[in-house]
Amino acid sequence: MRQQQKGNKKMRHTIKAALGALLALLALSALATTVSASAATCQKEGREAEHKTLCVEGKQVGSPTKAAHTFAKWALKPGTSAVISVPEWSVTCTSVKAAQEPEIESGGEWAVRLTGLQLKFSECAVAPSSFKCKVPLPFSTYQLAGSLVPTGAFLLGSGRSNQEFLEFEINGCVLSGIYWVYGTQECAFKQAEVEAVTKELACETSGSKLELRHGQGGAVRLALTGNVELTGESKGKKYSITK
Repeated sequence: MRQQQKGNKKMRHTIKAALGALLALLALSALATTVSASAATCQKEGREAEHKTLCVEGKQVGSPTKAAHTFAKWALKPGTSAVISVPEWSVTCTSVKAAQEPEIESGGEWAVRLTGLQLKFSECAVAPSSFKCKVPLPFSTYQLAGSLVPTGAFLLGSGRSNQEFLEFEINGCVLSGIYWVYGTQECAFKQAEVEAVTKELACETSGSKLELRHGQGGAVRLALTGNVELTGESKGKKYSITK
């Protein structure tokens, strides 16, 4: 009798373990399905896209013959700062705001563009602090726009013939003067093909093609990350940029 009870108990443990393994397998399968769905190719109209396109909740924005404009809002990623640096010194700004709502253009020739992004920098300090420099006034980029490049980043520039990007002033120290920055900056959406309401648009120093001019010379590097959400009719909706 005892042996039979032991056998039944052992069998219950075996069944319980098997059920636990089965439930774990089902959970992993569901997770994989969710991840796969979140990165699924969006529904498109007409021929297959030759370039990447904006998708909102799984549906293509724009068509092969007509471009569509979707408004967005940009905000500095919480807990981060913008850093503009040259080899000998740098300017760090803890407040960066968009002067207006930028737009994401999709469709037409299938080129995704980011337009109307003008950033205003304030609450800035110069390092090293031993220079005792000040940035007395807020400063802004020119209105930036750019299309996706093969790397998947937006190559942002002002579109001006001389490629003016921004200018700022430093005073109260040996660096006193106005500094003119020219060139372009690559910025890319992180996990662009995964649908999400908020996406990080990261501008990293490796993508900086900026320089000081007017006799000041030297390469400039920009590090800046912002959160981007859609507004207008697409407010609160998940989006992706995919092919």
